[in-house]
Amino acid sequence: MSCVGEPIPSRIELRKIIFNFLYPSSENRRTVPIVCSGFMMGEAMENRVLSCVTKNYANFKGRAPRSEYWLFMLAIYVLAFVLGAIDGLLGTFDPFLNIGAFSGIATLVLLIPIVSVHVRRLHDTDRSGWWFLISLIPIIGTIWLIVLMVLAGSPAVNRFGSNPLNLEVAEISE
Repeated sequence: MSCVGEPIPSRIELRKIIFNFLYPSSENRRTVPIVCSGFMMGEAMENRVLSCVTKNYANFKGRAPRSEYWLFMLAIYVLAFVLGAIDGLLGTFDPFLNIGAFSGIATLVLLIPIVSVHVRRLHDTDRSGWWFLISLIPIIGTIWLIVLMVLAGSPAVNRFGSNPLNLEVAEISE
């Protein structure tokens, strides 16, 4: 990023570099990052987590960019932590089944969207959704699935559709 003798970029410059890397724009337009308590968010990212549960509830077609996948999974883990704490406080946690009432209901409700976003993320890397079954292999399968989720998506149109980042970049004309 910087060479010897060049100044180190500020936090705002780093945010712009990261944003432009994640959301490349055309030469005649510029992207406008929205900074919200230290996190950069494009306009289209605000509703990604909710769209995974609402309009893409059981959508196994198309592609999901890395940001949609990781924001959704972050929300799932935060929800699981909160519901696990509520189950522990209310005494609804069953140590034999290793799950509580509230977290069990949430697991049943969110199982289809979780599988759906995994399949669409695999589609973004130009792989079949059946690769999700690799997670059934203990330890190695889960690690390999995480590696597949981290990989960048296909920059061009692939057999599962067009690049979702081309449609979701918040751009304005200069």
